[in-house]
Amino acid sequence: RRPGGTYHFERASELQAEVSCARDEVEALRDLLAERDRDIQGLRREIATLEEKMQRDEQAVWSANTATRAAEAKGRAAASRVPELEAVIGSLEGRLAQLESQRVAENEGFREVTRQLHEERAAKAEATTVAVELRAELDRLVGERRQQQQQQQQQQ
Repeated sequence: RRPGGTYHFERASELQAEVSCARDEVEALRDLLAERDRDIQGLRREIATLEEKMQRDEQAVWSANTATRAAEAKGRAAASRVPELEAVIGSLEGRLAQLESQRVAENEGFREVTRQLHEERAAKAEATTVAVELRAELDRLVGERRQQQQQQQQQQ
């Protein structure tokens, strides 16, 4: 052994300690790297979820825009028909006034016919009453005449 022989041993121990420390650092870096990989995977999942949501939102916006355009087109079509519909309404109102006038005239005619019918019924009822009275008078007269004839026959 040389007087500095312990140096090699000390140096070997130092190197072993450095190697052990480097291994610990490598292991810690591997753990950190694994943790970062998990973080990256989580972020990728979040990004995928957000992208899906963004696509659904874009689809909803597109659908809403399509529905809005369709509603606007229907609105324009309806607005363009307003003059035509107003003319139809005017025509129908005219026809309604005409029918109302007809109905009033028909009601007047119906009232007149009803009045005449009541008059005819009253006249018929009066005629029936007179006929019954005449029949009763005739029956009375016929009865008296028979009685007189019977009395004359009995006297003869």
